[in-house]
Amino acid sequence: MKSEDLFNTNARIIHRYIQCIGEICPEAFVGLITDPIDSLVPVAAETLKKMNCYNKNKLFGITNIDSIRARTIVAHALQCSCYDVHVPVIGGHSSTTIVPVLSQFTSLSEEMI
Repeated sequence: MKSEDLFNTNARIIHRYIQCIGEICPEAFVGLITDPIDSLVPVAAETLKKMNCYNKNKLFGITNIDSIRARTIVAHALQCSCYDVHVPVIGGHSSTTIVPVLSQFTSLSEEMI
């Protein structure tokens, strides 16, 4: 599926879900994990704004999948478990905007394991 198709499909789904959340529980905390997350959080925000129930402190995107991928790649290179490493990831979900922050990479010591 092309990224534009993914966005269009998921934007329609997110819009419907957010409308339901806004109607049923307008004070809810909402965490989105649907790709492309950097484009869909604004869709959710605009939907909530139109319903007069937007709170910037209660809407957030969850991007763990990229961190998990980075941890897996580093762990494979180090021949250890992905549970033993941490690699922060910043940026968007596309190949041109995502950045694993390898300078901040940490691994567990023998004592920590």
